[in-house]
Amino acid sequence: MNRERIIIIITLVATVIINLTGLLLGKSWNNVVYFFIPILLILIFYFLIVSQMINMEKNIFEKIKSISPNFEIITGEDFVKKTLTETINEAKDVIFTTGGRAREVDYLNALTQKVLNEDVKYYRVILGDHIQHTFHEHLKELIDRKEPSVYVGYQLEEKYGNILVTNDKVILYLPSASFKGLDMVLKIADPDLAKKYQLYVMQIYAESKKITNSEDLDKLCIHCKG
Repeated sequence: MNRERIIIIITLVATVIINLTGLLLGKSWNNVVYFFIPILLILIFYFLIVSQMINMEKNIFEKIKSISPNFEIITGEDFVKKTLTETINEAKDVIFTTGGRAREVDYLNALTQKVLNEDVKYYRVILGDHIQHTFHEHLKELIDRKEPSVYVGYQLEEKYGNILVTNDKVILYLPSASFKGLDMVLKIADPDLAKKYQLYVMQIYAESKKITNSEDLDKLCIHCKG
C-alpha cells in the first residue's frame, strides 16, 4: 500500500500548487475555497478506503501466518522478483510453472541458466493467447537448443492461474487490481504440497498443445507474430 500513500501525497502537493497558482493569478479566495473543498473531500474519502485496505491486508497476513509458518505473502515488485529468482536458483531437479507474461530479465535468466547448466526438468504451460517478447526469447533459446529436459505446452484458457513449483516450494501469483506488474505472491514452503502441485501442473501440461519448435512459439509472441 506504499504506492497508494505516495499517490495521496503527490495529489495533495499538486492541489496546494494549483491553489497557490490560482492566488498568484488573481483568483479570489472564494473561488479557491470552492475549488479546494471537493478535492479535499475526495482525498479524505480515498484515504479512508486505502486505510481500510491496509488493515484488511494486515489481517489477512496475520491469519495466513497463524495457519502455518510455511505460508508467506511477499509484497512489493522488487521483493517478488527476488523471491522468484531465489526460488529458481534453489530448485533441485524439477521446475513446474504456468503463464507466459513474465518480463523480469533476472528471473528468466535464472530459469535459462538453471536448465542449461544443471540436471533440471522444466515443465512450462503457456496460458492465454500471447506471450511477452522477453519470455519468448527465454523459451526460444531452450527450444532451439533442443534441450531434452524442457517440456512446453500451450493452453488458450487462463483459468488455471500462474504457478511456480519446485521440489519443496509453491508460489501462487496474486495479480494486483491496481498495478500492471506482479507485486504480490503467496510462497509456501511445503514439500508434500509441492508434490501435489507438481501433479496438478502435469495434468494441465498433459491436456495442452505441445510446442516443440520455435515457429509455433513465434506465433504466440506479441512482437514476432506480426
